Amino acid sequence: MEIGSPVAWRNGFMNLPMVSIIAPVFNDQNKIGLLIDSLLNQDYPKDLYEVILVDNGSTDQSKDVIAKYPVILLQEDKVQSSYAARNIGIGQANGDILAFIDSDCIADKQWLKQGVATLQSQGADMAGGKVEFFFSPQKTAAEIYDSMMSMQNQVSIQEMGASTTANLFVKAKLFKDFGLFAPVKSGGDIQWTSDASKKGARIVFAADAIVRHPTRDLRELLKKSLRVGKGYPQVWDKLNKSFVQRLEILVRKLLPQKPSSILRLINTRAPGQGYEKKLWKIWAVAYLCNITSVWGTLLFKLNR
Repeated sequence: MEIGSPVAWRNGFMNLPMVSIIAPVFNDQNKIGLLIDSLLNQDYPKDLYEVILVDNGSTDQSKDVIAKYPVILLQEDKVQSSYAARNIGIGQANGDILAFIDSDCIADKQWLKQGVATLQSQGADMAGGKVEFFFSPQKTAAEIYDSMMSMQNQVSIQEMGASTTANLFVKAKLFKDFGLFAPVKSGGDIQWTSDASKKGARIVFAADAIVRHPTRDLRELLKKSLRVGKGYPQVWDKLNKSFVQRLEILVRKLLPQKPSSILRLINTRAPGQGYEKKLWKIWAVAYLCNITSVWGTLLFKLNR
């Protein structure tokens, strides 16, 4: 069923397309049940969406937890990459629209309905939704920094025509037109959506299609930075960046940011929250993340 088809009513809903929800899973046994519960309780006709989870070589009980639910469980154990796992899901999906979400997210009850509505009303090919963060009781500087820097789909769409797969709706035919995600460690979603945008696919921000994501503590944030750093060389290869350009990026990351730049970030993305009281702690977290990402890049190069 094509997006933008004539409007009709069916069981109280507009004539809606089939949607395939795709989420990669890796060692997330404690959170995956919350995600599935939220997906199975969407305000969307039950016979018009399917839930596809792709295990990416979990060594915990994630697959046992998933097996208790009426969802589709697939496996990608050859390539350790969330994007390789998503590609497996894409290959088995039946939907006209593919809705991507991460295994540690919780979807708002209106998530599917609002994401599809945005595509329909704006005549778009892709829509990146809003990611809202929730904090631990401590609300540490690392958590605050993560909430301001990660999964900022509105900013990414405006500045790069790109979105993360933590909350992304895509017309299925785009993967036939532009190919699958690159099976990289990190950044494959930004890379793919940016490329699709440059080739003519229209991407918009779906402000009312909301998923909630837990903020990362410092240890988790540094693990992510290491993974992102390992993914840089693969992205640079695709963008044909020269040795000098790559070196400039790494050198900039090794130089400490000015505290004023962190303050501008706070005032832009989290005004009125009082985060400026933790300015120096947030600044230190930002610098640690940059150093760790550079270390990740060096590790990738050393292991090749």
